Amino acid sequence: MKKTALILLLVSISCQGLEFTVNTTEDTLDVDQLDGLCLDINGNCSLRAAIMQTNAFATNDTIYLPRYTSYVLTQTNSGFDDQRFNDLDITGRLTLSIENPDVPIRTFEERPIISAQLINDRVFELSSGQQIRFLGIGIIHGNALGSLVNERKGGGIYVSDQVGFFELNKSYVALNQAHLGAGIYSEGKFGGNGLAIIDSDISYNITDFMGAPLLEAGGAGVYKTSGTFFMDSSSIHNNQAVSMGFLSEGLHFINLDSVTIFNSLIADNGAQFNGIESLLFGIRSRDVETMFVVNSNITGNRHLGIDFKGGVGNERLFISNTVLADNFSDNCGDLEGELLLGDVDNPAHIFSSDESCHLPPSANNVENADAKLNPLKGFSPVNNFQFFVSQAPMDDSPLIDQGSALNPLMNGWHAGACLRVDMRDVSRPQYGGFEVRCDIGSYEVTDVIFANGFEFID
Repeated sequence: MKKTALILLLVSISCQGLEFTVNTTEDTLDVDQLDGLCLDINGNCSLRAAIMQTNAFATNDTIYLPRYTSYVLTQTNSGFDDQRFNDLDITGRLTLSIENPDVPIRTFEERPIISAQLINDRVFELSSGQQIRFLGIGIIHGNALGSLVNERKGGGIYVSDQVGFFELNKSYVALNQAHLGAGIYSEGKFGGNGLAIIDSDISYNITDFMGAPLLEAGGAGVYKTSGTFFMDSSSIHNNQAVSMGFLSEGLHFINLDSVTIFNSLIADNGAQFNGIESLLFGIRSRDVETMFVVNSNITGNRHLGIDFKGGVGNERLFISNTVLADNFSDNCGDLEGELLLGDVDNPAHIFSSDESCHLPPSANNVENADAKLNPLKGFSPVNNFQFFVSQAPMDDSPLIDQGSALNPLMNGWHAGACLRVDMRDVSRPQYGGFEVRCDIGSYEVTDVIFANGFEFID
């Protein structure tokens, strides 16, 4: 009878997948991984117990976390690193989501927080799984420097090359440490392993080079190797490196098939928040076959804004309707390969505050001018920290109404048009001027009268 019941249970799970709502903030173990039930020794469903259950079945599972909750990992063991101890190990197809995900998240504090500050390990290790998705959560205080497995990589989240696709959506990854990928480290393989960051924030993570002067290090925000990378409406900001003299970056890419960055802000990486400033690129890319940067801001980073180097000679870099401004060394470092930065027939509408990018002047590009940008602004739940930031142009900014005149609904981004909405989901363009043009960058100004001298009202 027991064998028959188990077979029926497995058939039911394989058809429907598991679905759990966590009801305790304690970091406790599941008592029986084969029963399809999330139950710890106290009869509750903890986050770790729910993940242990979903790991046991090759199904498409979902775990919900109630709003306004906080989970601190406490199951530590210096001799083992499996799903029972230290970081949270995920090995199957899983969506980890805020409860009632269809209800809009209106306050920063609604997002459930998962912290690893008591276990001296990263927060999540994604070892395998066709698709893993995090929706509406916070991941903080991970530290990969002392981790037993995949040492030094992925302070907040480590993604192995056995994960087909990982998506971070409406979430934040902050205050984590590692040598490689302090926020997120994602390994890849040729033709596979995608990483997507959507409506999310990766900030205040620290690349620590101490103890590894001869080892590769970097990627204070994200370190991605091989596969593909997609980012939309997200902010990578105020990430840091603690060892002076070493270079790190907000985004570090090596040997990818494609990188796509839409409506995003890569800003103030290297800025002081822990007592020092450090040299950080906004984006550093090596051997990426194709990179698209559209309607984005790369601003105020404490070294170069973007550095794009090739290896085999067929790399392509496409930039349009984008701001490169006030990066402390230059806005552009080495730009190699085929550079699609606009021409007479295909204006790119790129704005650079210096002349380091060598933009084609006949492509409606602007160089060596003041972008007139406001400071970053976002949610400030804790003093000196901001999350989900954006960067608005000042009222007299030359970015306003100077983007593409192509209709984004008709032409699409690939034709040089602006994207349909900005990073806050404001529609583009906000009509103004003699021509219908969006604003350059990730922010579309919504209520500027006479801002550029050519606005009219009925």
